[in-house]
Amino acid sequence: EDFPTVMKEVAVTSGAIGYVRVRDAFESSTAREVAIKILEIKQSASTLPDAFVGTSYPAAIKLSADGRFLYVTNRNFNSIEITEINSDGWMVPVGQEWTRGHYPFDCALDPSGNLMYAMNTNNDSITSFRVDKVMGKLNFTGQYVPLSLPRVMVFLTL
Repeated sequence: EDFPTVMKEVAVTSGAIGYVRVRDAFESSTAREVAIKILEIKQSASTLPDAFVGTSYPAAIKLSADGRFLYVTNRNFNSIEITEINSDGWMVPVGQEWTRGHYPFDCALDPSGNLMYAMNTNNDSITSFRVDKVMGKLNFTGQYVPLSLPRVMVFLTL
């Protein structure tokens, strides 16, 4: 089945505006340009330890409610990267926490910010962690919930 595709062409023209060339698979002879705003990259950081060799795929990105900590799941490395956002907005690595599962597709902070859940899709489990709100670190609770192919967790507050 044919699906629309996006060409990976971005040209920065003035440092603030770029153009993305979009081609629709159904109209392969036509392309249109769409103006977008290009954000300036302030900092780039790895979600893996320096010594890691192999392939891993970052997936979910979550920010703590107070904006101090960033959490990123690493599929294949089976971890959640913990990064502090300091008062100047710079990222400072805190470390990684093993999810106790395989291929964490997503993670979720509960509304209180006290618990983090990892959805481990390749071993059909959800694991939970207590969140240290001062240091951002995650501490495994010892709880596994078996669930076939967990993908996303959301919380409903009534």
